[in-house]
Amino acid sequence: MLNKENISDNTEQRDDKLKLKYLLQITQAINNNFSRSQLLRIYENILKSRPYIKRFMLFTVDGTETIRQLHHGFSDFEFIGFSTENMMNLLGIAEEVKFMPSSDSVFYNLIIPSHHKGKLLAFLLVDATYDLSDEGELEESERADVEFLQTLTNVIFVALENKKLAKENLNQEILKKEIELASELQAMLFPPNWVNGVAEMEIDAFHKTFTDVGGDYYDFFPISDTETAFCIADVSGKGVSAALLMSNFQASVRSLFRYEQDLGKLATILNEQVDSSAKGEKFITVFLAKYNCDDRVLTYVNCGHNPPFLSIGRESVWLTDGIPGLGMLPTIKNVKYTEILVPPGSMLVCYTDGITECENTDGVFFGQESLREIILNNKTLSPAELNRQIMYKLNSFVNDRNKFQDDVALLTCKFV
Repeated sequence: MLNKENISDNTEQRDDKLKLKYLLQITQAINNNFSRSQLLRIYENILKSRPYIKRFMLFTVDGTETIRQLHHGFSDFEFIGFSTENMMNLLGIAEEVKFMPSSDSVFYNLIIPSHHKGKLLAFLLVDATYDLSDEGELEESERADVEFLQTLTNVIFVALENKKLAKENLNQEILKKEIELASELQAMLFPPNWVNGVAEMEIDAFHKTFTDVGGDYYDFFPISDTETAFCIADVSGKGVSAALLMSNFQASVRSLFRYEQDLGKLATILNEQVDSSAKGEKFITVFLAKYNCDDRVLTYVNCGHNPPFLSIGRESVWLTDGIPGLGMLPTIKNVKYTEILVPPGSMLVCYTDGITECENTDGVFFGQESLREIILNNKTLSPAELNRQIMYKLNSFVNDRNKFQDDVALLTCKFV
């Protein structure tokens, strides 16, 4: 004949097996990569099956936002005046269960939080059958029930948090791969080293992006047996959007030069295209030029770009003539180009603002005069040697190769 103690022991054993079954069910669901809604549904069904739970309500925490996810037995009226902000302040980062004394004004008597690495993920409000008039005084079986609820809640929400972090990491990895591909594709847009150009010119260029992709661009290419076109440009802003606009611009420059070599007309057409593509949100500064080796004439239009520096013997000049940046105005008319006679030995240095606006630790800008001084002191060097000298001085000025605040581009031409 069974006595009450044996019946109690058997009941507790069956309940312990049931708890293990529930935890196994949850673990298998997590391992099988069940969705968030599926895991919450299993969790809800387990809560409803526990005889000591009269009603419950579950909240998840996302940053400063608290969201009600599940509820059973509570009416919305009972939550008038309920403050999740006060609840979060009450819970803080403490991981223990909170016991609320029974009261007519309190409609729950258990608060079960779920934490992960000091971060509050969720909390469960439970109206249990336990008599908690003496706060926290539970029988051993009742305490085991509460510990099971806390374990179950932690398993569920730590798993959901890990699932969320894994998805974020995957998305970041995908984005990283896409940016790496974009960087590789952008690098392919830059012209190869100057080898087969006209003999009367030497060209060298350098490019360094602030991020993986950037908005600085240069190009040079022959447009006839005696003429070479070249340009340097900078899109407002940084990153992928700037790189996309710049790649489109590069394709336009090359294609338009095939049939329109009047730089004034070319700038007008490019302005319309940039305005159409950027829709007033971005603009491009660009220095457009071409050089005829027969008559030694350099023709250019400066569209709001940092003025290139031209060294001619003992004289020097900043090439400023032109118009505002492309895309700043919807239409530009009557664009004038400038022609300059270039004797042998002249050196032209084109650059983006990442050079002159580079800032050292004292907040001092590198500036145009520093660049001018380097060019005048080294104008007998080849373009490649001069570019290396400029970057050496710039790195020394910044005192850290990783502290450039913007994309950097140099395009240097020597007229021999």
